[in-house]
Amino acid sequence: MTRERFSWDFACISKFAALVLLLCLSANGEAAASAASLNAEGSRALTAGDVATALQKFHAAARLDPANPDIQLNLGLALVRAGKLADALAPLHKAARSPATSAQAHMLLGVDYFESRQYAKAIGELKNLQNSGEQDRVLYMLEESYRLTGNKAAARDAFREIDSRFPDSAWTHFLLGSAYESQQQPEKAIAEYREAVNKDPAIPNARFAIGYLYWRQQNPEQARAWLEQEVQRGCHSLANFYLGEIARGDKDPAKAEGFYRRAIACDASNADAHLRLGVILTDEKRYRDALIELKKAVALSPDQATPHYHLGALYRQMGRSAWAWCERVCRSNSDGWHGLQACDPTYAAESGRAINPSAHFKVSPLRLHRHHCRWRRESRAPCGTPHRPPLCGPSGGTALPNDNEASLDPGRESPPS
Repeated sequence: MTRERFSWDFACISKFAALVLLLCLSANGEAAASAASLNAEGSRALTAGDVATALQKFHAAARLDPANPDIQLNLGLALVRAGKLADALAPLHKAARSPATSAQAHMLLGVDYFESRQYAKAIGELKNLQNSGEQDRVLYMLEESYRLTGNKAAARDAFREIDSRFPDSAWTHFLLGSAYESQQQPEKAIAEYREAVNKDPAIPNARFAIGYLYWRQQNPEQARAWLEQEVQRGCHSLANFYLGEIARGDKDPAKAEGFYRRAIACDASNADAHLRLGVILTDEKRYRDALIELKKAVALSPDQATPHYHLGALYRQMGRSAWAWCERVCRSNSDGWHGLQACDPTYAAESGRAINPSAHFKVSPLRLHRHHCRWRRESRAPCGTPHRPPLCGPSGGTALPNDNEASLDPGRESPPS
């Protein structure tokens, strides 16, 4: 190859590389500009209360510019608002690495851990935020987190600080409402929660707390009004659950089903919503769907007798009496699921439970054989098949749950945040 030819080829390659580099830089610049535009659109949607649209915009912006800490912070904020607490952790941790967004990201991580009842982690995120712009809210979450983890001295100090520094803050009134509620003084609690809403209309969970207390007082109309206000502000599992309970009390199963499904969409770990939905589907003879929901309720609350009771009743209606017998034994022990000694591998696989091979059956051989044969008929297997039936033991213990009660009351388990 001649020197002239080599120089000409090298010049062409250099020009081509420069053109590619220019195109890449241009594309990156356009992507960054598009990401910034999407981020701004998402921020406007979030301010307007349209969390779903905001999430779409922020996700699109994050795909275009994943290293942008402002976008990651906004995405985490929108996910927290949507109740997707586990999903919010990754973008918030990314935002926390940038000095520009670190304080806000740690604040939102504290909120996330607090609302998901991981109080020790919430304390770790919040205790160093001394100069936060939301110091009253930080002190509220610290006080409740210390109290719920048994650190009474730290909780007392946090209460004194918020009461002295922010005596008329919405979060101070919220904290007082929570205190009155724990002391069984619902009227005073409602008054403080109302004052919190008056001081800060954007305060989360105060409307739910009021609606919940009215529901406890058997005042469904007032409860419905406040709970509906809460669900309009964002995805709130418990507010939707109690609206479902009110609809169930009004003998409106279709409406109750919708609320229970929305409660599950907001929080798939809401065992009581799965249970109530399963009961409604069973009453409507939608057995396959009911089986899915009741199994989830049992898996989420294995030590509670009521889910076993309803799952066993469903099995009986489906003609699967041996499976129903197993559920009856599981719930008949005062320790709930700990009363289950062993189950057939097929049953365990379907129910998602582990087998205890060291357990011993405490049933008579005749009863064991009778249920073995019944299970074989239901599973279309010969009665002599050498395979253990889905039996549990020992039985005996508590009385059967009665679903004629007005409603379940899972409570709030943790203070609202």
